[in-house]
Amino acid sequence: FTANAALQRGGRILGRLTAAGQPVSGALALVRNDVPLSGGYITVGADGSYVAQGLEPGSYKLSFQVSAGTNALNRWNGGAASQSAAVGITVPAGQDVTFDQDLPIGGTITGVVTDSVRVPLANRAVWVGTGTSASSGAATDAAGRYTITGLEPGRYWVEFGPQPGIEYTNTRGQEVRAGQTTTVNRRMIAINVPAGTTVPSDPD
Repeated sequence: FTANAALQRGGRILGRLTAAGQPVSGALALVRNDVPLSGGYITVGADGSYVAQGLEPGSYKLSFQVSAGTNALNRWNGGAASQSAAVGITVPAGQDVTFDQDLPIGGTITGVVTDSVRVPLANRAVWVGTGTSASSGAATDAAGRYTITGLEPGRYWVEFGPQPGIEYTNTRGQEVRAGQTTTVNRRMIAINVPAGTTVPSDPD
């Protein structure tokens, strides 16, 4: 018995990931086929290029997930917000399929946190969210400044603190728009209260 048939190479999906036309580096692309929970991650290069190779013939969906601090929004292929909404990319046996994706730009919340006499507060945690749990967060720098990027458009609450023995109430109803920056400064008023007591902070 002589085997003369050459092994057929797998198919590939290759392309470039951008946001507003600029390369998105450090992102991950999750490649899934029609089998539930199947697939694996590939790394997007510094120039935004990616290659998913060794693919069996079939239909695939890509989930592009940007790194922290990147002001772009995670999306499935075609700009879909969920796997179910994405349209499968058909990969024939041993063929290359080119698929470029441009991600939408998210919104940003930034500001400065100070104490009651306007001294910047460093290493103060700041969280933002739209529901009952935080969706993203950051810590203030030495100048008391924080910046949270890559936010979906919508209305957010912003929570500052806590410092020992004090928790601060949320700042609600902060409007975030795509590609725009919302500034939320906060001047914290520390008072002597029992641990676990919620007290208001003073908007700046």
